[in-house]
Amino acid sequence: MLPSKQPTWDELSSALSPFGLCLRGGVSLESLTAKEKDELGLDPQSLSLLTDEERLDFRSLVLVGNGGRHFLWEAFQDGLRDNPALKESPDPLDDWTRSVLVPLTSWLGGAFSHPSDGPPYMPFLRWARAFSPQGERLSVSPMGWTLHPRWGSWQAYRGVLFLPFVPEGMPDCPKNREQEGEICLRCETRPCLQACPVNAFDWKQSEDGSISGLLDIPRCKSFLVSPEGQQGDCVQSGCLPRRVCPYASEEAQPHEQSRFHLQSFLGAH
Repeated sequence: MLPSKQPTWDELSSALSPFGLCLRGGVSLESLTAKEKDELGLDPQSLSLLTDEERLDFRSLVLVGNGGRHFLWEAFQDGLRDNPALKESPDPLDDWTRSVLVPLTSWLGGAFSHPSDGPPYMPFLRWARAFSPQGERLSVSPMGWTLHPRWGSWQAYRGVLFLPFVPEGMPDCPKNREQEGEICLRCETRPCLQACPVNAFDWKQSEDGSISGLLDIPRCKSFLVSPEGQQGDCVQSGCLPRRVCPYASEEAQPHEQSRFHLQSFLGAH
């Protein structure tokens, strides 16, 4: 059921819940200085996918995603049963997400963008780290994916709504986040660093103990499509370094969902 034309934050959350989606943060443009807008990718160049009218009209940015074990996957499976043509799409999950969020955004008089829209691509990770509510600050793992305080790495961002109003009750995004810390800095064992069967992550450690790395996509893909890789844990259950992470392991996706995402990764690269 569609919400009112100007729903509150809670009403908008309730409208998304049946689809396994949730609100992941947002910001009122009026709360940002011109300098902050430029630094956060809210300048006209970064928003070039929007029309001039859409850029002038929107007053708030709302991030939508999912988190936790089952809910999005179950709703997506229902969507495939309702619309079998989605199975023929190169990106059925992305297209299903658009089929949910584009009509909702249009009803609200706003504009929608998916993380894969582009180039140029919108700075989703920058927005996610800046506009998450108090207590939900994302950490970036040595492997490059983000970790949520509750869901760990088992979460994602599925889109952004550019709305011509500020939803009542939208939580503030704190400016000072130092007290929330980095999840991976508190991990003593860091099993993810040794779990990749072909060492496809190139990482280095800084003086403060933080670790940053990049995925060697050709090396990863070459292994996954090989006979050995096809029989391995990554193909059968999802990326092994991600699965061995001890943080929020109870939120891990079903293996079927992980296999789906891995096949999507192979198709995209």
